[in-house]
Amino acid sequence: MQKARNYVESFALPASVAEFGKENEGNYADKKARGWYYDGEASRPFHRLTADVLAASLHCFIAVSESRAGEESDLPPGASKIKGLPHLPPGFGWPAGALFLAQFNLEDLAPQDIQQLLPATGMMYFFFNPNTATGTVYYYTGALDILSLRPYPESGNDSLGYFLEEYRDRRYQATFRKKAAFCIDDILEQLPDMLKNEVSGMLDCPLASRAIGDNLFGQPGYWQGENEIIGDKQMEEEADVLLFQYEFGEGHIHFWVSAAELEARDFSKVWLSYSGT
Repeated sequence: MQKARNYVESFALPASVAEFGKENEGNYADKKARGWYYDGEASRPFHRLTADVLAASLHCFIAVSESRAGEESDLPPGASKIKGLPHLPPGFGWPAGALFLAQFNLEDLAPQDIQQLLPATGMMYFFFNPNTATGTVYYYTGALDILSLRPYPESGNDSLGYFLEEYRDRRYQATFRKKAAFCIDDILEQLPDMLKNEVSGMLDCPLASRAIGDNLFGQPGYWQGENEIIGDKQMEEEADVLLFQYEFGEGHIHFWVSAAELEARDFSKVWLSYSGT
């Protein structure tokens, strides 16, 4: 990833790219801003699109696609899936009042994990409580042949309302594809083909027009400007890693983990955020 960013930093951008967004001056609180870029910590304004800004906006992510499965039996134990019922090991305690969102077989994800941030084997489960805006991630490293389909708890689901039927009774097979994106709205088609082809080749993945969607890593979907920072303000602490985001309601939910805890395979302190239109 750093090699690709270094290449972008050294690339001589044409004037048409350097002046990108000039027509937007005066439209933001920062009157000199021409647009926004995501640098891995926050969305920041740029006054002129320099190669350094473009390089900082380049991020890898794993796009998640889903295809409808008819019955639970269509997905074998340990399959990567979204919604429906999870395949859990014995003794697993279902998080109180939570919806089951997804389970990912990490062997499916490993070939798509450009930065090798995730464990290469095992299962990762995602649950969230829409009423308390809390999330739970469970990392399982045991045998897959002891996993079994687990129904929702018989009690404690009243507060889930109509979400319960949507999440329990529909199930989808999940597939993954590695991608990268320059996290600046509408920039991709303005970039020289030489630059795009070289970066795509270095990363061995296609360039997407945006990194907001159902994905692991990438740019978080904040629809009310919650992560915008104006000026030279820096984050007080190292930014957490966007582990997974998924469309929910009129926006996205985000599962966050610190870089240190991700490296240590400790998902006990994962936290959840939501942003909607």
